[in-house]
Amino acid sequence: AVEISEQALELAAPEIKPGLSELEIASLVESTARRLGAEGFAFSTIVAVGENTAKPHHIPTTRKFSGSEPILIDFGVRVSGYVADITKVFISSRVDNNYENILEVVKSASRTAISAMKAGVNCSKIDDVAREELKKHGLHKYFLHGVGHGLGIDVHEPPRLARNSKETLMVGDVVTVEPGVYIHGRYGARLEVDVYIGEAGVNVLSTKPTVIRL
Repeated sequence: AVEISEQALELAAPEIKPGLSELEIASLVESTARRLGAEGFAFSTIVAVGENTAKPHHIPTTRKFSGSEPILIDFGVRVSGYVADITKVFISSRVDNNYENILEVVKSASRTAISAMKAGVNCSKIDDVAREELKKHGLHKYFLHGVGHGLGIDVHEPPRLARNSKETLMVGDVVTVEPGVYIHGRYGARLEVDVYIGEAGVNVLSTKPTVIRL
């Protein structure tokens, strides 16, 4: 499921042109995934352009891509009963430097969280280390949700990776890692990967770049 989700986004990227709406981009990604073998979708695809990227659960609209704004796509397919949940950001050379800097901080928060993951670790700690990384750059106040959640038959399963979680990671868990920064009225940046918790460590199932250049 993760592989098809990533392939669909990668193959759809060259077709994302100025003038396409959020709804049209969502349709493009979903039809590409169907051709690759997706049996269904984990949730309603989120495509957000420009200022809409600051809304974590944005519903696609007729808002059109002009060519310079970031595009955030939160997407996942279902295969053999199991689902994926990944988020990538698409940017052109015209996106402003401050946004690229925010993406680098979010990437760093994700890497920090993953490096702290192993069986037996409190889920709240994973959220804490990601939040602390954002705090170093003054961006923690724009992080509006937990850093991740379990994934499997359903798109949201235990455990919750959040500040108030009482759960611990277990061997066999598959969880998302999705730190984000949401600046209302301007833009948001969320990068989401899926991670398997094994006996000998973790395996990041999402192997493709989280930022795609158009």
